[in-house]
Amino acid sequence: MSSPPDGRNAVAPSGGRGSAEPITDGRNAVASSQAGDTMLARLIAIPEAAVHSRLDTALLAGLQPVSVIPEADALVRVLTRHHRSHSLLWRGKATALVALRYDYTEMSIARETHLEFTRTLRIGLEDAIEAVQRALGASFEEAESLLQESQLDEHGTLHFPESLGLPPVSLLGFLHNLTSEMRRLVDFQRSRFPEGSYLGLLDSFLITGEGAILNGLTRYCSQSLGLTCLVGDLLSALKWRVEVGDRRPEAIGRYVSALGAAVEQESRVGDRELEHLAMDTSVMELSKEVRTA
Repeated sequence: MSSPPDGRNAVAPSGGRGSAEPITDGRNAVASSQAGDTMLARLIAIPEAAVHSRLDTALLAGLQPVSVIPEADALVRVLTRHHRSHSLLWRGKATALVALRYDYTEMSIARETHLEFTRTLRIGLEDAIEAVQRALGASFEEAESLLQESQLDEHGTLHFPESLGLPPVSLLGFLHNLTSEMRRLVDFQRSRFPEGSYLGLLDSFLITGEGAILNGLTRYCSQSLGLTCLVGDLLSALKWRVEVGDRRPEAIGRYVSALGAAVEQESRVGDRELEHLAMDTSVMELSKEVRTA
C-alpha cells in the first residue's frame, strides 16, 4: 500500500511512547467508505507516533488495515531472531536498541521479543554531519560523503583519508549528547528493579539506522560506557529468495523496518500469503519474497 496522506486532524495517541503495551493490531477497526466496499490493506513498520494518525487516515479512505506494527517493534523482532544464536539475548535478558536516524534517535529496551520502553530524542546523524560541515566549510552533501569515508578514534575525533589532506574534526559534542542518553537509559533500567537484580542489567547496545555507517562509533561508545556496543546488521537477519545486488545502507536502509515487519507476519499469515504481501513498489524491486534466516 502506498503511504497515505498525513492525518493532521487525526486523534492523538492515548498512551506515551513508553507504554508497556504498544498498539500493534488494527484488525478490529471498523472501516466505512463513501464508495461502499472496503479493501484490505496492510500498514507495516511505521513509527508508533504515526500509527494512530495513519490508521485514522486509512479508515477514512475506506481501507481496513489487517495489522499495524510500530517500527521499533519490527526492529526488535528481527534483531532478536538474528542475535539469539550469538548468545546476545539469553532468556529474560534485556537489550537496548539505539536507532540513530538522520534527524532523531529512538532508544528502546527489549526483553527477548517484547518491547518494554521506547523514547525518541532530538539527536541525529545530521548533528555529526553539520559538525563536519562547519569545521571544513563544506556543503551538507559533501560533509555527509566525507563522514562515510572517515574513521572515529577513541577520543571522539574524525580522521579522513590522507589523500584528501583534511584536518581531523572533533565530534565530542555530538558523542557526549548520545552517550549521556545511553547512560541515562542504563540507569533508568536499573532503577526499575531491586538493587542487584539481573532483570535490571542492561549491558549491551545494538546500534542501527543511518548512524551505524559511522566507522568507529560502536568502539567509542563501548569504551565510553564500559558496555558492549554492536552494529545491529538487519540485512543479515533476512534471507532473500531473490538476489539483491545493491545492499548499501543508503540504498535499502529506509526499507529495513518494513522488511522486519514483513518477516514478523510470516508466523501469522503463512508463507503463501507472505509472498503476496503488499509493499511499496520500491521495496518489491529489491525482493519479491522475504524469508527469515
